[in-house]
Amino acid sequence: MSKVSIDSFDTLYGNDIAVYVDELERVAAFLHDELIVYFPGLFDKVEKHS
Repeated sequence: MSKVSIDSFDTLYGNDIAVYVDELERVAAFLHDELIVYFPGLFDKVEKHS
């Protein structure tokens, strides 16, 4: 696998990454809301990013 600089990666795929991050945040929020019922304390050590 070849190395790609962050700047060129961001330039080529910046918009796609923003969409994926948004989707991942929604999935993470959904999983948190659903799993916390069955596994209390599972996310106690997880930091939220704002």
